[in-house]
Amino acid sequence: MRSGNEDTVDKGIYMGQARGWYLYGIVQQVPSDGDVAASPLRHSSEDIQFLQHAGVAAVVRSVQLADFAPEAIHARLHDMRWLEMMATHHHQVIESIHSVRPMLPVTFGCVYPDEAGLRAALADVRETLLTRLKWVADCDEWTVRLYGNTTCLERRLIQQDARLQHLQDEIKRVAPGRAYLLRHKLVGELAKAMEQTLATWTENEFARLSQTARASLIQPEATDTGRSGRQGEKELLRAVFLVPRVDLATFHQEVERIAARNEGMRGECSGPWPPYSFAALEED
Repeated sequence: MRSGNEDTVDKGIYMGQARGWYLYGIVQQVPSDGDVAASPLRHSSEDIQFLQHAGVAAVVRSVQLADFAPEAIHARLHDMRWLEMMATHHHQVIESIHSVRPMLPVTFGCVYPDEAGLRAALADVRETLLTRLKWVADCDEWTVRLYGNTTCLERRLIQQDARLQHLQDEIKRVAPGRAYLLRHKLVGELAKAMEQTLATWTENEFARLSQTARASLIQPEATDTGRSGRQGEKELLRAVFLVPRVDLATFHQEVERIAARNEGMRGECSGPWPPYSFAALEED
């Protein structure tokens, strides 16, 4: 589904008082007005609405298109107060609905210029939307960060690698000049072994946690392992998991057991969140 902010929209439509639809996400057709709590679902006196079409419903709010014109958005990119307010409300609406029914959230800032265009977008992917809504039902998204204590991991690795242990022992026996060269060699060999070993350890933990989840994804930020946790730690992995609520206790136990299975490593878990990372359709 595409945003009305794209080039296919005539910029002239944003002039004057023309109104469009700000899209929060997709749910199944709403059976009654009482299905969703009303209190969090207001913004600037505009009620959140459900635009229904052939078994699915778009969660929308009527907005002035001029407020979401490319030039208007560009002018507000540095207005952190406005951005925070809009993003917070966007999340609050999605979270309120997700708490009572399956929902596919969309990216912050998606606007359709007219109802016909939005209905056409719903019709194009109706079956896929219904399948994905069923898939995320009764699940929450959880983020897991895996951290490692560098000093502890290096010590553990040397203890487990006979070649590295031999190098360390040899440094203690040889003359200072030779020891200097061996220390440089040890640093290089240790870095290489650490990279390979950590990749295996984190891959194993990710696979183990994934067994309890309906779906899982390694986040792109995880490629930057320089991020710090507690003092002396660095982030080894960041991943998101779509966890059925009935399996949540087991999932949390697996996160807690990371430290017991791996000396020098630990996991942190945050959530529950709406399924932001798992809402995208294959067509996107």
